[in-house]
Amino acid sequence: MEQEFLDIRDLSQCLKMKKSNLYARVEDGTLPHYRIGRLIRFKKADIDRWLESQKREPQNIPFPKLFKPKTKANPSSIDGIVKRAIAEAKGLAYNPAIGKPDRVKGLSRKEEKDGAL
Repeated sequence: MEQEFLDIRDLSQCLKMKKSNLYARVEDGTLPHYRIGRLIRFKKADIDRWLESQKREPQNIPFPKLFKPKTKANPSSIDGIVKRAIAEAKGLAYNPAIGKPDRVKGLSRKEEKDGAL
Protein backbone atom coordinates (compact mmCIF):
# COMPACT_ATOMS: atom_id res chain seq x y z
CA MET A 1 0.00 0.00 0.00
CA GLU A 2 1.44 3.35 -1.05
CA GLN A 3 1.59 6.18 1.47
CA GLU A 4 -0.51 9.27 0.81
CA PHE A 5 1.65 11.52 3.02
CA LEU A 6 5.44 11.65 3.04
CA ASP A 7 7.85 12.99 5.61
CA ILE A 8 10.95 14.99 4.69
CA ARG A 9 13.19 11.91 4.59
CA ASP A 10 10.85 10.00 2.24
CA LEU A 11 10.43 13.02 -0.03
CA SER A 12 14.19 13.54 -0.10
CA GLN A 13 14.71 9.96 -1.27
CA CYS A 14 11.85 10.16 -3.76
CA LEU A 15 12.99 13.41 -5.40
CA LYS A 16 16.74 12.75 -4.94
CA MET A 17 17.12 16.14 -3.27
CA LYS A 18 18.91 17.09 -0.07
CA LYS A 19 16.77 17.62 3.01
CA SER A 20 18.26 21.09 3.49
CA ASN A 21 17.07 22.07 0.00
CA LEU A 22 13.56 20.81 0.77
CA TYR A 23 13.49 22.65 4.11
CA ALA A 24 14.51 25.87 2.32
CA ARG A 25 11.68 25.44 -0.19
CA VAL A 26 9.23 24.83 2.66
CA GLU A 27 10.39 28.01 4.42
CA ASP A 28 10.07 30.22 1.34
CA GLY A 29 6.66 28.72 0.55
CA THR A 30 7.43 27.27 -2.88
CA LEU A 31 6.91 23.62 -1.87
CA PRO A 32 3.33 22.59 -0.88
CA HIS A 33 3.30 21.06 2.60
CA TYR A 34 1.27 20.50 5.75
CA ARG A 35 2.57 21.55 9.16
CA ILE A 36 1.28 19.69 12.17
CA GLY A 37 2.94 21.34 15.14
CA ARG A 38 6.64 20.97 14.34
CA LEU A 39 6.11 18.09 11.91
CA ILE A 40 6.12 18.70 8.17
CA ARG A 41 4.25 16.37 5.85
CA PHE A 42 3.80 16.34 2.10
CA LYS A 43 0.83 14.99 0.18
CA LYS A 44 1.96 12.89 -2.78
CA ALA A 45 -0.69 14.36 -5.14
CA ASP A 46 0.37 17.94 -4.21
CA ILE A 47 4.03 17.13 -4.85
CA ASP A 48 3.17 15.59 -8.24
CA ARG A 49 1.27 18.77 -9.25
CA TRP A 50 4.15 20.93 -7.97
CA LEU A 51 6.63 18.92 -10.03
CA GLU A 52 4.52 19.37 -13.17
CA SER A 53 4.44 23.13 -12.55
CA GLN A 54 8.26 23.13 -12.41
CA LYS A 55 8.55 21.61 -15.89
CA ARG A 56 10.32 23.84 -18.41
CA GLU A 57 10.25 23.32 -22.14
CA PRO A 58 13.62 23.42 -23.90
CA GLN A 59 14.32 26.60 -25.82
CA ASN A 60 15.96 26.77 -29.21
CA ILE A 61 18.89 28.99 -28.34
CA PRO A 62 21.82 28.59 -30.72
CA PHE A 63 25.15 27.82 -29.16
CA PRO A 64 27.64 30.67 -29.37
CA LYS A 65 30.48 30.30 -31.81
CA LEU A 66 33.68 29.29 -30.13
CA PHE A 67 36.44 31.87 -30.00
CA LYS A 68 39.37 30.91 -32.17
CA PRO A 69 42.49 32.93 -31.40
CA LYS A 70 44.43 34.20 -34.38
CA THR A 71 47.96 32.89 -34.39
CA LYS A 72 50.67 33.32 -36.95
CA ALA A 73 52.15 29.94 -36.16
CA ASN A 74 50.74 26.68 -37.34
CA PRO A 75 48.02 25.68 -34.83
CA SER A 76 49.41 22.16 -34.73
CA SER A 77 52.68 23.55 -33.40
CA ILE A 78 51.69 23.65 -29.76
CA ASP A 79 55.27 24.17 -28.61
CA GLY A 80 55.48 27.46 -30.50
CA ILE A 81 52.19 28.64 -29.06
CA VAL A 82 53.28 27.77 -25.52
CA LYS A 83 56.67 29.48 -25.95
CA ARG A 84 55.00 32.63 -27.30
CA ALA A 85 52.51 32.69 -24.43
CA ILE A 86 55.30 32.34 -21.87
CA ALA A 87 57.31 35.10 -23.55
CA GLU A 88 54.29 37.42 -23.56
CA ALA A 89 53.60 36.68 -19.90
CA LYS A 90 57.20 37.46 -18.96
CA GLY A 91 57.21 40.60 -21.09
CA LEU A 92 59.86 39.24 -23.44
CA ALA A 93 57.75 39.47 -26.58
CA TYR A 94 58.68 42.06 -29.20
CA ASN A 95 56.55 45.19 -28.95
CA PRO A 96 56.91 47.55 -31.93
CA ALA A 97 55.68 50.49 -29.83
CA ILE A 98 58.63 50.14 -27.50
CA GLY A 99 61.27 49.38 -30.10
CA LYS A 100 64.73 48.08 -29.37
CA PRO A 101 66.30 48.97 -26.05
CA ASP A 102 69.17 51.43 -25.96
CA ARG A 103 72.35 49.40 -25.55
CA VAL A 104 74.65 52.32 -24.73
CA LYS A 105 75.54 52.15 -21.05
CA GLY A 106 77.97 55.00 -20.78
CA LEU A 107 79.06 57.98 -22.88
CA SER A 108 80.38 57.43 -26.35
CA ARG A 109 83.88 58.60 -27.24
CA LYS A 110 82.55 61.43 -29.39
CA GLU A 111 80.47 62.78 -26.48
CA GLU A 112 83.47 62.60 -24.21
CA LYS A 113 85.64 64.61 -26.67
CA ASP A 114 83.00 67.22 -27.38
CA GLY A 115 82.12 67.61 -23.74
CA ALA A 116 78.45 67.53 -24.66
CA LEU A 117 77.54 66.20 -21.25
